[in-house]
Amino acid sequence: MTALRAFVAAAASHAVAAAPLAITTTSCPNGTQYAAYAGCTLKASGGTPPYVWSSLTGKAGFASGFSTLPEGLSLDAASGAITSSLIGGQGTYTPWLTVTDAAAATANTTSVNFHIAADSTLGGCTFFPADSIFHTVRGGGSACSLY
Repeated sequence: MTALRAFVAAAASHAVAAAPLAITTTSCPNGTQYAAYAGCTLKASGGTPPYVWSSLTGKAGFASGFSTLPEGLSLDAASGAITSSLIGGQGTYTPWLTVTDAAAATANTTSVNFHIAADSTLGGCTFFPADSIFHTVRGGGSACSLY
């Protein structure tokens, strides 16, 4: 019995190392400009949960071959959910996505692309940020104009 207790105590003292932190999401649904986004939840494995998600913000990444999330999409830091009630930009976006675990380990990916199709109707004249590359659209009755 003493040998069994010693074995159990020795086994308990050898903690199993967590697998390396990795982002396992490889794709998200496409979207259409001026429409609600279907949604996508980023997933990770390994590391030490809970995870905190982030994406590159600003325009610093463009020179390095990656971008921000499409205009209007937001990333929930706690859940990894990417949502939008209205997508602004059109084109293909390759954002720099990062997950950080409770032990401060990080993993990054630029392999999740967002393909946003153009909406030629101007989506009913919706407002977007002043620094938008698609300009702010102002509504007025049934007619809209860009400025």
